[in-house]
Amino acid sequence: MFSQRPRRRRTGLWILVGVAVVVGLSLVAGNLRTENRELVTYFDEARIAAEDASQQADAYRTLMLVQLAELDRAEFDVLMLGLESSLIDDRERLAQFLVPDTAIAAADMFDLAMTSWESGLAGVRRAVLSIADDPIGTAPVDSLSGALLELQIGDLLYARFLLRATELTVGLDVRVGDFAEVGFVASEPVLRNGVVIAEAVRQSAILGTRRDLAILQPVFEPTETGGKTDDGVDLFPATETFGFAAVISNNGNQIEKGIVVEARFLDADGAAIASEASEPVDLEPGARTTVSFAEVAVSPGLGYELRLSIATVEEEIDTENNTMIIPLVIQAPG
Repeated sequence: MFSQRPRRRRTGLWILVGVAVVVGLSLVAGNLRTENRELVTYFDEARIAAEDASQQADAYRTLMLVQLAELDRAEFDVLMLGLESSLIDDRERLAQFLVPDTAIAAADMFDLAMTSWESGLAGVRRAVLSIADDPIGTAPVDSLSGALLELQIGDLLYARFLLRATELTVGLDVRVGDFAEVGFVASEPVLRNGVVIAEAVRQSAILGTRRDLAILQPVFEPTETGGKTDDGVDLFPATETFGFAAVISNNGNQIEKGIVVEARFLDADGAAIASEASEPVDLEPGARTTVSFAEVAVSPGLGYELRLSIATVEEEIDTENNTMIIPLVIQAPG
């Protein structure tokens, strides 16, 4: 009779193999479930970022097609920086999520698309302002064309991402929401034409650099009585000391630093009684401030003249408001 031991050993071996296969399949299934969860999480977050990018693209097209002629330099700069900042925030947030191996290529496409959009928007912002400052220069137009190309590349990369994302979700039977359409320049040929946009920028009277300092009004202590001489000169109450200041403003769209106001106080014969230069001040675009000067000695019953002036800045658009001459009379007592 033959022994049955070898057969039992073979049977035990097949049991071990079967167990290993089951464990292996369970691990594979578990890994697939984990990858699918990561994939769904990533695509859900990518869908939110794409929706934001779609809104930024809509805002950009409106800005360039409708608002460009109406915006001043500061408004254009703020709006463009806002678009860039939103894309940067979304890209950095999306980078925090795990991407399964199956979706790395798609995720890279989306990241490159957002990077191209960011770079393109920054380039458009710089180039538009450069064209406004140098309307006849060709270098800013070339820079603008390069920036528009980056936006177009971003649109194309996003379209590739959508195709790859669709393939993955269908192939792995993963359910995610629909992705928004994003096109900064793809749907509008004019937005890909740097020459056309440059010409629109040149037509704007408020996008370029504007520099304009102004003396708005004098301030006196004591204040005027409300009366005037026969020659129309303002009357001030009888006093032996007279104080004055100047309200100045920055009417341009550039920060002006180190502004100095000069004041000269003259007698009726034109002789200087006092001359003083203010401390330097800095003014943001649209800002104003009051600059004070030392009091001067005056005699009641006499006439004087106050002259205020601000030095003209380079390429100032209005120099007539840089000076102010104010004749005045101190009333006699009684």
